[in-house]
Amino acid sequence: MYLRELTWKLRDSEAKISFFEKSGRLVFEKPITIFVGENGSGKFALLNLIGDNADIKSIGKKEKEYSSIYPEDIKLIWNTKPKNSFHFSTEDFTYFIRELRAEKGSLDLTAKEFNKRFTGYGKKLAVGTVLGQKKL
Repeated sequence: MYLRELTWKLRDSEAKISFFEKSGRLVFEKPITIFVGENGSGKFALLNLIGDNADIKSIGKKEKEYSSIYPEDIKLIWNTKPKNSFHFSTEDFTYFIRELRAEKGSLDLTAKEFNKRFTGYGKKLAVGTVLGQKKL
């Protein structure tokens, strides 16, 4: 399932998004598309716009740069419309990985502390629980 085509015709003369002309069309010939551009060029705004129109969730920050664009200005043509989909930015993915690494480091410290504080079966249970979280 993937988006085949995005067309737009903006009615509002105030509508401005860095990637939009007043009207246009993008055709997606492959099921995976990568948007490349300078910071602030509208890559993530485009994903948010598509997501909002197709009820696709956005993970992470949400920059609503297109508030003057009406939903009826945008037309999406799908190969098959997605269900339970999401999208995210590179920055959000990088932040998530950093947070995971920090959490794993914290779990290591907790396991060491439990190793010192507890004995016997209680120690085994406490350390096992903490280290088990690390594997998730």
